[in-house]
Amino acid sequence: MRKLIAVYVLSTVCLFMPTQSGLAQDSRLDLKCFRKGGVGVVSDGIFVILDGDRNELQVAGKRWQGRPSDKGEVVIVDSKGVLPDSANLASDSIRVIMFSPKRVRFVDYKLGHTGYYERFHKPKVTQ
Repeated sequence: MRKLIAVYVLSTVCLFMPTQSGLAQDSRLDLKCFRKGGVGVVSDGIFVILDGDRNELQVAGKRWQGRPSDKGEVVIVDSKGVLPDSANLASDSIRVIMFSPKRVRFVDYKLGHTGYYERFHKPKVTQ
């Protein structure tokens, strides 16, 4: 039986399953992180709103909304907010957030950590 290993990244708890050799799986995007109250922590001051009707982030106290949550989307942010497509991406402080209907994955280049959060979207009932 394989054991789960907990990894604490800032205030985020992520789990990975070791392989038979005892080492972690190579794909760090497979680190499952635990959400709280429908929110996931990407890094200090960057939060993902997981169960809304749209892909949503909160960065530096400002809320950003993207496409509907049943559509995929890739967003690049830094500590100040969401970067436009033409932004200078040479900074080491960028984070890439990948929205899909079932998961939100993230890569933090500044801190060197990655992971994902499960989404449990509840579609609106229209009458």
